[in-house]
Amino acid sequence: VGALVGCLSGMFGVGGVFLLTPILMMVGVPPTVAAASDSCQIVAASSSGTAAHLRMGNVDMKLGTYVLVAGLRGGWLGVRIIKVLRLMGSADFVITVTYVVVLSAIGGYMFWESLRSLRRGALVPKAHMAPRGEGFLGRLPLQVDFPRSRVRHSIGFPFLLGGTVG
Repeated sequence: VGALVGCLSGMFGVGGVFLLTPILMMVGVPPTVAAASDSCQIVAASSSGTAAHLRMGNVDMKLGTYVLVAGLRGGWLGVRIIKVLRLMGSADFVITVTYVVVLSAIGGYMFWESLRSLRRGALVPKAHMAPRGEGFLGRLPLQVDFPRSRVRHSIGFPFLLGGTVG
């Protein structure tokens, strides 16, 4: 299972959280153990993927640093929350429900986006449009340029994203 998930992670950039943890839970591994055990696979796949993309020049180090710092902080907070939930006896239930909700939301969003793409002719090449910087993210304070990504966002966005994922 680890080799299959590692291969899919290398090809598509998903694996540990989306595949390995639910598979481990299906074969009888307790959710808290499954969630913690897949961290080894996540670190290996992420490190090798980052190294490969760094060589190709696809990594925005500035953005990655913000996400990394926030992810470490979010991971620390997540461990504390799981400790409290284990003391209450509900950690396994919360992890299981969280996986169902998150995976359902992501699957639903991907389905919706696929339908939108098919309706507007996804196979027809589109001219690349530069990000506008307008809207909600463009109005947030502490705007920072991420030149490699060619975007300008508030540093709050990568911190929120990295902290949530962590």
